[in-house]
Amino acid sequence: MEQKIDKEVFDTFFRENYVPVDYATVREEFYEITADKEEVFSEELEDKPLTEKNFILYMRSDIYCQLEGCVEDAFEMLNPEITDAVMDISMSMEREDEITAVYWKTLEDLLKQFLKQLYAEKFAC
Repeated sequence: MEQKIDKEVFDTFFRENYVPVDYATVREEFYEITADKEEVFSEELEDKPLTEKNFILYMRSDIYCQLEGCVEDAFEMLNPEITDAVMDISMSMEREDEITAVYWKTLEDLLKQFLKQLYAEKFAC
């Protein structure tokens, strides 16, 4: 008989198997994607100062999506079992986002953290 996968079971699985992803894993690719500052930000930024608060706001959506993809790829590379479990749950269960919330929150937090580091290293004046 299969074990019922619920949020508590998935959270435990995640905690026991998660391999941390650090900025060094994505740094080089982040730098490649943002190599041309003129291509990174929308025209709306033109005469405004770039700040940590508006950095993401003025970033072009395609650039943001590429950076987000880097984080997802790095997570998957270091945590293939967790990624496979998330895919299995999303294919076979209802309320899958509720069950796998820790996965989505971790990806969101990593992206925010890494974008702050990118800003501090590359775009802060």
